[in-house]
Amino acid sequence: MINFLKKNDLPKFSLIKENDIIKIIESAIKKCKNSINTIVSKNNLFSWDNLCQPISELDNYLNKIWSPISNLYLTCNTIDLRKSYEKSLILISEYSTWVGQNKKLYKAFCSLKKSSNYLNLNIDQKKHIDNIILDFKLSGINLEKDEKIQYSNIIKELSSISTNFNNNILDSNKIWNKHITCKEELNGIPKDVVDLARENAKKNGKKGWIFNLDYNTYSSIINYCENENLRKEIYYAYHTRASDQNKFFKNLNNGPLIQRILLLKSKLSKLLGFKNYAEKSLVNKMAESIDSVEQFIYNLYECVKKSGLKEIKNLHKFAKEKYNFKKLNPWDMSFFSEKQKKFYFFINEEKLREFFPEDQVLIGLFNIVNCIYGIEIIENKNIEVWNPEVKFFEIYDKNKNYIGGFYLDLYSRKNKKDGAWMDSYSSRMLLSNGEIEKPISYIICNFRKIKKFNKNLLLHREVLTLFHEFGHNLHHVLTRINSFGVSGINGVPWDVVEFPSQLMENYCWDKKSIKLISKHYKSEKSLTDETIQNLIKTKNYQFSLFVLRQIEFSLFDLKIHTLPYDEIKNKNKILDVLDKIRKEISVFPRCNWERFPNTFSHIFSGGYSAGYYSYLWSSTMAIDAWSKFKEIGILNEKVGKLFLDNILSKGGSEDPLVLFSRFRGRKPKISHFIKYYGIR
Repeated sequence: MINFLKKNDLPKFSLIKENDIIKIIESAIKKCKNSINTIVSKNNLFSWDNLCQPISELDNYLNKIWSPISNLYLTCNTIDLRKSYEKSLILISEYSTWVGQNKKLYKAFCSLKKSSNYLNLNIDQKKHIDNIILDFKLSGINLEKDEKIQYSNIIKELSSISTNFNNNILDSNKIWNKHITCKEELNGIPKDVVDLARENAKKNGKKGWIFNLDYNTYSSIINYCENENLRKEIYYAYHTRASDQNKFFKNLNNGPLIQRILLLKSKLSKLLGFKNYAEKSLVNKMAESIDSVEQFIYNLYECVKKSGLKEIKNLHKFAKEKYNFKKLNPWDMSFFSEKQKKFYFFINEEKLREFFPEDQVLIGLFNIVNCIYGIEIIENKNIEVWNPEVKFFEIYDKNKNYIGGFYLDLYSRKNKKDGAWMDSYSSRMLLSNGEIEKPISYIICNFRKIKKFNKNLLLHREVLTLFHEFGHNLHHVLTRINSFGVSGINGVPWDVVEFPSQLMENYCWDKKSIKLISKHYKSEKSLTDETIQNLIKTKNYQFSLFVLRQIEFSLFDLKIHTLPYDEIKNKNKILDVLDKIRKEISVFPRCNWERFPNTFSHIFSGGYSAGYYSYLWSSTMAIDAWSKFKEIGILNEKVGKLFLDNILSKGGSEDPLVLFSRFRGRKPKISHFIKYYGIR
């Protein structure tokens, strides 16, 4: 067994061997358990130094071992790695439960909380301790012995099922394929996607083209393919993934897993004394109650429903008048939306990507954050990565001090999970030896790789995604908090964590910043002012429809996590809830065979259970904050310092509403959100 992690080093990914993973995790957990037992047994009077500090260092130690393994599972998924990961995840889950139900450890923290030592701690240290005590309660510390066993079994099963849920989606993407031999059927599909399909056919010893079901292929066909039958076929395949509605995926059906997940979460919540899982979920969020979340969602719905209906009617009218298309089916919506956008704004996204080469986008992005936060970002090519496409960057403050870094993995690959996310490898903390642990993160995306003249070209919406994930990265790496549990993204309420990321998106819609991140890959000419203006106009295109979709997802998430246990037992109930919500608020055409919940990984295998509303909640905060940037100047270091000092640097150390009010001078207002997106 080789140690792939050495003290103060970044992980050596090449040394992570599938056969060693379980032994590595077992050894790490054993060390942590022994250390915790020693800590609680040798002390009577607890302090930060003899309790919080060593426990935090153990958390950091285990995270730095587990994080690289988890990252490989998500980005380089193989059969052997998957098996080792799944077995190790059970061990991690069991260890977390052991910690959360450790009476001696709980009493130690409670003792510290009640002592004079607690009064002498700073704000972030107190918050760190308060969060830990709350976590103990949410981990069933006060349950009876048999109830604790129930809790442990539920957590273990949830961990396993969530992993299977993700695996079924990934396998669905790989299993399905469409073999085409007639070139005319491919009209409109971007050339690079067609070329890739031709290569797939060659690898399989066939003529023509073979298309798979990864998101980039799906979106290229559904947005641009002139062949309605092919659009319909791939729409059907994509929206029946991991379900029993498609013969390809019957052995990968997530339907029963969804029901089991909800039953387990309902049972878990009752064990802990909550009415339902949504109530439990909101305990450590900014939103005060289920009612306040519902009120927020429905207030937003009232703001956008009229404009949403208008947008859908305009699309139908456009398709009928310009293309004599009398009825829009679900597989036609994106296709005609692209045509309408091109007609109204003269924007061809595929052509526009020529002005967003990766190197220029990164230069511009790093220039922007240098202007507003005074940081300098430099690539370090000597750091080992898990794929040749991955890059590593170091971040320095204005005094040239190294403060952290991040891995950047931008492009889609065969065994990589769809989507985009940011995760942490390490978090900032003051170590017992006086050194500062530097925060390191992963930024993972799944862009289509288009290469011309040795330059990777990005779609504008991919640039938007990059800025979003980079906002998460800034939130984690620019923290000044030295307490592990509340530094960076740690301890940040889940309905606030999207705030800095959505703020960063706005730089993709401003003329000044667009000029910084764009330049033709070949001629190096800038985008014309007219093109930039037209691009900015697309920001509001069908935005009300987008919000209506988010409202639909948010309500579905909230409603199913408030269902009584007996109702969840009805296998049809989950889809019934979705159908009822769609009848109430949706304006989109639907098909009864669609199985959207079966791939809703955010809530069934991610951290957004009963919290998907967070995207809309955070967005209203982000737009309100952006209005402050616009007032002072989006590249002005004064407003940047204000945001850095009051939001980014604070991590989860204080109440987010207090932090926002310090930055903005008041509580957030939804009116800025409505105005910014031109909702009428």
